[in-house]
Amino acid sequence: MSTQSVLQRRHWMRLTILRAFESLLEETAYPAISIDDICNAAYISKPTFYRYFKSKDDIFHWLTKLGFQWGVAEIGRSYSWEEGYRISLVVAYRHRVFYAAPQSPELFSSLLDVGWNYQSDALKETLVKYRGIEISEKLSYQIEALARAQCHMARRWAVEGMTIPPATMAEYLASSTPYELYGLLDPVHLTEDL
Repeated sequence: MSTQSVLQRRHWMRLTILRAFESLLEETAYPAISIDDICNAAYISKPTFYRYFKSKDDIFHWLTKLGFQWGVAEIGRSYSWEEGYRISLVVAYRHRVFYAAPQSPELFSSLLDVGWNYQSDALKETLVKYRGIEISEKLSYQIEALARAQCHMARRWAVEGMTIPPATMAEYLASSTPYELYGLLDPVHLTEDL
């Protein structure tokens, strides 16, 4: 089996487990759902579950990273600020039953850590690797502060039922970006290099 096939199968199995978990969340509170419940809903064994995820919390982490990878990580590479945020928020919106579910404070905290770390790392990598910009102390601070604040606001958006459309929320997040940082990854600058 080719590497591509293995990766596709891995992604497909993770989505299968995610969908089973989401179907359970529509009727059952997060803490009451067990790994056995998820396995039964996904028609898989426990060893199969553990091949793809360490715990049910790990499903949240995977989905969060996936949303960031498809959108936010591409800001300044393939997408503008708003486009990157919109794609990440659409992923979250499609899985809103998952993100709106009441979670333990530990899971909430770890999701914020995963989100802001991933966003911060992705923006820094884009600036250094793709834009050739050295990260100053001030810029590093701006990136971390932005990532932390935006992850908190995205979480608030989820808890409040995601009533603001993803495109509007993306506009709000983009507008909160410090001017200097925004300009460094602005699409106008991207086209100048082409």
